[in-house]
Amino acid sequence: MDKWAELRAFVAVVEHEGFAPAARALKVAPSGISRLITNLETRLGTRLLNRTTRQVSLTDAGERFYARGRDLLHGFEAAEEEVLGLQSEPRGVLRVSCVVTLAERWMPGILADFLASYPETAVELWETDRPIDLIGEGVDVAIVSGALADSSHRVRRLSGFQRFVVASPDYLVRRGRPETPGDLKDHDCLAFATAPHLQKWAFQAGDRGPVETKVRGRFSATGAETILRAALAGIGIARLAGFMVAPHLRSGALEEVLAAFRQPDPVALSAVYPSSRQLSPKIRAFLDHLADHFGPTAPWDSAGPSRA
Repeated sequence: MDKWAELRAFVAVVEHEGFAPAARALKVAPSGISRLITNLETRLGTRLLNRTTRQVSLTDAGERFYARGRDLLHGFEAAEEEVLGLQSEPRGVLRVSCVVTLAERWMPGILADFLASYPETAVELWETDRPIDLIGEGVDVAIVSGALADSSHRVRRLSGFQRFVVASPDYLVRRGRPETPGDLKDHDCLAFATAPHLQKWAFQAGDRGPVETKVRGRFSATGAETILRAALAGIGIARLAGFMVAPHLRSGALEEVLAAFRQPDPVALSAVYPSSRQLSPKIRAFLDHLADHFGPTAPWDSAGPSRA
């Protein structure tokens, strides 16, 4: 058991980048972590960590020991969690972060089903578009969109979404319908005021492949909801996620433009959760619940719980 405690402490120090955060994650005193690491290095007869007042780093021996030890520890924890998961019902508070617009429009209905299925759980939903430090902020699952940076976290892929270029019928009657991406230069396009990179819209131009078109207009806003409302009001043309515009496309309040140039590959949607955290029954149940609701057909691609 001492060896397992030493290994768990060592892996935690590496993954949490310090003795104090490792101690918080394992819910033990920092002195206990230090003692376990010292015992491990003494038993192995080599230093595994370089320590300074500001940070810790791996020695060459530490790099090798961590690579093998991490896989061994995580394998043991996975086996342990699988058995525990068979014996326990989901219970406790589940902290979930989610991109804002998806959280506002779709998560309440999805979470209603989850809470009804597991009456001993509670959900704390964080609506944010900023990167989340899952370990440091105590988040169990983060629902994120787009490409993922390399990390040690585990990922469960969900169904993605398309981005649509849309406008109201009133706008199209007044200003005409663009036939090619280049035509957008003659239109009022709705831009995100604080995200210059989103002022270049990507399209698929047949054999030419992906192309980008810089757009401009007389209205910009910081939030996607406001951009959507502006499009519905006929102020201009918007490029928004399918989970925002799908109900309005079905109702006819918005029309898709430049459909022939829509990029074929959906934007990835993923559930990310810490690899170092025990996959408790509540997390496992929630991940399965997300997979049921987000795949293979996303809820916005059919009638589902949305806020118009």
